[in-house]
Amino acid sequence: MLFDERRREWGPLLVVWRQRDSFDGEDEPPMPFGWPWCATRATALTPLGQRQPGEVRGGRMLLEVSLTPIFVAAD
Repeated sequence: MLFDERRREWGPLLVVWRQRDSFDGEDEPPMPFGWPWCATRATALTPLGQRQPGEVRGGRMLLEVSLTPIFVAAD
């Protein structure tokens, strides 16, 4: 699942997660994910505020996605 919000004053915001079984979905490994990204940097956080590894390369946001939603915002 993906929500891509383009905010004029604050930059882009993504909320992304992999839709999986609610009970054992976290046991599955994360999957690579890429999305067009207009900012040069980004911060990726879980709903509990834990940083997630991710990188902006070649105009794309790259990260690993699992059952847990990740909020990605431009720095």
